[in-house]
Amino acid sequence: MDENGKKSILLVDDEDENRILYADFLKTFGGYNVCIAGEEKEALFIFNGKKKGFFDLLLSDINLPFSDGRDLARKIFEKDSGIKVLLMSGYSNLGGNVMGFYFIAKPFSIFDLLNNIKSILGQ
Repeated sequence: MDENGKKSILLVDDEDENRILYADFLKTFGGYNVCIAGEEKEALFIFNGKKKGFFDLLLSDINLPFSDGRDLARKIFEKDSGIKVLLMSGYSNLGGNVMGFYFIAKPFSIFDLLNNIKSILGQ
């Protein structure tokens, strides 16, 4: 949660269009504070620059350049076990959760994404 009491999301996707679309939608219609990254190294830099508990949710694509979103999720979860994780992928039909993390299959509607996030965050 940010300093204004808004829920905060760390969004990681290597596709520029997706990052912009998801971030703008989640800010506008969800009221979330959203920080974006295009790959694991950038995401960890952003995550480590915030105090523990700042991010309520990690929203990450599984297929990232030079890494795997599941590995990123494990690294972040090890540092903050209170963070919720929603992984997404168009290459995999993994069902409701992946390694204990939530999962949403691409393609999805932007409203389905928002509803999933609200449900995960208990809103």
